[in-house]
Amino acid sequence: MLYYAVEKDLDIVLGSRLKNRKSIYKLLLDKPAYLATILTTFLINIFYKKKFTDIIGAKLYKTSSVKKIPCNSFHTGFDFEFISRCCKRNLKIGELSIKYKPRANSKDKKIKFYHIFNALYEIFKVKLFE
Repeated sequence: MLYYAVEKDLDIVLGSRLKNRKSIYKLLLDKPAYLATILTTFLINIFYKKKFTDIIGAKLYKTSSVKKIPCNSFHTGFDFEFISRCCKRNLKIGELSIKYKPRANSKDKKIKFYHIFNALYEIFKVKLFE
């Protein structure tokens, strides 16, 4: 991700767990929890005319660029507020496919489906009121 960021002079590189997936439908049948990821990524793409596949996978930030982005959210909505603000400020964002092995035990996940409400709140807050 670092090599890609330097090569392309990017402010942010997103590591996508879904970029090379052939079927989103099959993914949702296997792992319904990805619905939140797909929905929030879709909203960011629509609002900011982007083509991301996974905004909450791995991330690499250029410190000098992101220090300028104020964030008020320090809960599960942080990633969504931050990416929304970066898109709104037209920072250069790239995306790479990454290898990802999900946890074997879904009970270990800290993020639950109901956290999508924080995510949606942050996305709409930044888009509509800032």
